[in-house]
Amino acid sequence: MDKQAIESLVQEYLIRFPEDIHALRVLEFLAEYENFWQRENEYGHLTASAWVVNEDSSKILLTHHKKFKMWVQIGGHIEENDNSIAESSARELAEESGLVIFKILQPAIFDIDVHKIPSNHKGFPEHFHFDIRFLFEADDKAILSHQIEESNGVKWVSIDEIMNWTKELSVLRMVEKSSNQIEGNVSRKNKEMKIGITGGIGSGKSLVVDELERLGAKVYRADKRAKELVYLPEIKKQIIAELGEASFEEEKYNTKYVAGVVFNDPNKLQSLNAIIHPAVFRDLEIFCQQNIGKTIVYESALMIETGHTHLFDRVILVTAPLELRIERVMQRDQMDRESVLNRIRKQWPDEKKSPWANILIENINKDKTLDLVKTLWQTNFQVY
Repeated sequence: MDKQAIESLVQEYLIRFPEDIHALRVLEFLAEYENFWQRENEYGHLTASAWVVNEDSSKILLTHHKKFKMWVQIGGHIEENDNSIAESSARELAEESGLVIFKILQPAIFDIDVHKIPSNHKGFPEHFHFDIRFLFEADDKAILSHQIEESNGVKWVSIDEIMNWTKELSVLRMVEKSSNQIEGNVSRKNKEMKIGITGGIGSGKSLVVDELERLGAKVYRADKRAKELVYLPEIKKQIIAELGEASFEEEKYNTKYVAGVVFNDPNKLQSLNAIIHPAVFRDLEIFCQQNIGKTIVYESALMIETGHTHLFDRVILVTAPLELRIERVMQRDQMDRESVLNRIRKQWPDEKKSPWANILIENINKDKTLDLVKTLWQTNFQVY
């Protein structure tokens, strides 16, 4: 069982549910123990569960736990031959329900729960179960069976009648998550989703943006588009009036001159932004109208600083350790270390920007970042 793979799944889960104390406890447990799934660990061990819905998510599959005498989700211990925690969950589902045909609906973790298990007559002391739950779909007309050693029966229960069957808090939490997912799926049909992506120089936000574009998002690169919009007659006229004729040299935008003016004069920078930013957002509105029913990604280095986060359904902040950012920019732009640091110092630090973001992506390892982006696309961003 790959501990690192499980840690990555839990970290991704925390991006979606940042205040989930159960997930934090799982990470602490994994950091402390190598025998994290073996039952011989007397403090506790990971377990795997399946939250199973029917095709329209109107019913959930529950088992009546013989020991605890309550209706709960199907689940159990990890076995030595299981290759992944999701595989453990699927195996438990097959063993405890008799279902032969079912499918996992998403590779990401659906829910996490940490709970105490009392000692028993077999000599097992009191310990914790760190339970990882995955979301499955199955046919509610398929034949069911149950393991009589552990269960009194399995049953499909209407989600609207769940309170008649169980009041177990984690089950009720998963019912709420199921309901929210149904509502989210409906809202994502035939309606664009707007995602804002930002990050400091060298963070690697372009990697995230490019992957979302590859997956099917329509990308609006604000910084690149702004350099094109300056040539619109009304925008060009305003820039010249504010910064002087030298702003354009032989009909070409004089980036070097403009940068020299605005970086030494905050008032001039504010005036330039007052010209450019409204033009960008008017252009973005047209872009969105041309892509109704799509996932829209808006990439901008200054989205948070300019106070435009409220325009987006999700805001992603891409970060990376300072030394890694410096190294990336030095290699990419052939700049010396001090020049890179000067550019970084002129930007807001990540800790100032992070409260405005819904999702934080620490982009250290390219493959892990790409895997995370794919998961976010499948579970949060894809419009269909």
